[in-house]
Amino acid sequence: MRNFILFIFFLLPFSLFSQQSDAEIEIIHFNSNVSYASNSSISIHISPKGLYDINNEFSLQISNVGDDFTSGSTTIKTIQDFYTPLMTASLPNLDAGMYKLRIKASLGLQAGGNIDNINDYSEIFSEELDLTVVDSEINSPSTFNSPGVSTDANYFDCLDSATLPRIGSNKQGISSTSSSFNEQIVIVGPQSNSINATLHDILNNTSQNISVTFIAGAPNAFFNIPGGLPIGTYTIEVHEIFDSFSSISSFAFIWHTNTKTLSNLDDESICVGSPVGY
Repeated sequence: MRNFILFIFFLLPFSLFSQQSDAEIEIIHFNSNVSYASNSSISIHISPKGLYDINNEFSLQISNVGDDFTSGSTTIKTIQDFYTPLMTASLPNLDAGMYKLRIKASLGLQAGGNIDNINDYSEIFSEELDLTVVDSEINSPSTFNSPGVSTDANYFDCLDSATLPRIGSNKQGISSTSSSFNEQIVIVGPQSNSINATLHDILNNTSQNISVTFIAGAPNAFFNIPGGLPIGTYTIEVHEIFDSFSSISSFAFIWHTNTKTLSNLDDESICVGSPVGY
């Protein structure tokens, strides 16, 4: 079969199932209460529901300034997959003003469609999100690394991925928690000394703050992934605050069981395979 029920394999423990078949892109979180600048990082946390064809493509689109997509759009990020919990991108050089953002899926099952008929899969869109851009520019968005994690048979570190930065494991027992991971994440070269970090639980649509540590004289900042997280899919957002704008970078923390109907990729291969490993 060409398509997959997303929650069955990726967001839920093996014993739980999604009953939704019609495709829908639910927005979990986007910070539209702050302004951004040219080259700022933006992060949209999403929960794709229902069925998507395996050849589906998620695209992050931005409208023309002062418009709501009626005069066209520009694609600023593309992920070729049938699931992603996160769309991240750096904004291009933009004029100051108000914009709209949205996410398009190219092959989502339409209402009443036949799951085995590719002709019943077509474009769907998320809700539109407000984006305010000021007349400023950031030199380079921050990046992440985790020196203590090596990609091996149990864990993977794909924080440098150009599509979906992510870290975690696909090989955990059903009752495992993130307390066994307990790894430090390094924010490399932050340009602001005011940073907030937030973890979003994609399945339960909840969030919690994470403490960020600065060391005097050190070029980087640090935080730990919270312990006690059960099997699930999480996104972690790092919000750098400047005088008149923000830059918000994110990555996914994947903490999955190996008890699935479909086998995972080996963790040695996941950084060059699917964002979540199928």
